[in-house]
Amino acid sequence: MRTSRIVTAAALSLVVGCASQPSSMTPGYTPTSTYEGVNCQRLIRERNEIERRTSVLEASLQKKANIDAMQLGVGLVLFWPALFLLEFGDGPEAMEYQRLAGQLYAMKQVCNGGGAHGQAALLD
Repeated sequence: MRTSRIVTAAALSLVVGCASQPSSMTPGYTPTSTYEGVNCQRLIRERNEIERRTSVLEASLQKKANIDAMQLGVGLVLFWPALFLLEFGDGPEAMEYQRLAGQLYAMKQVCNGGGAHGQAALLD
């Protein structure tokens, strides 16, 4: 009985430390003033560059989250001491993903607010 409680407590603490799904990450804060006064063509170029990088990061983060979930499932079912080998947290890729997502959000806010000649549809 005591062993099952220890295993359950260890498993719950490890779930918190697993890599996050990219879709559940909150964009980092980027002030809209960064993009105020920037013309639409430049915003579109920057958006395209950021979207390319975020798609690569998203695929990598999704893969890490899936691997963590699989390792957690195998560890809980087959060999619980293996759970201690899981890496904790999201790491620098997740921080970069959140920062870039915040930049995209700020760009859209500037366009929706009338900046860059109000051409928000170009950034959607």
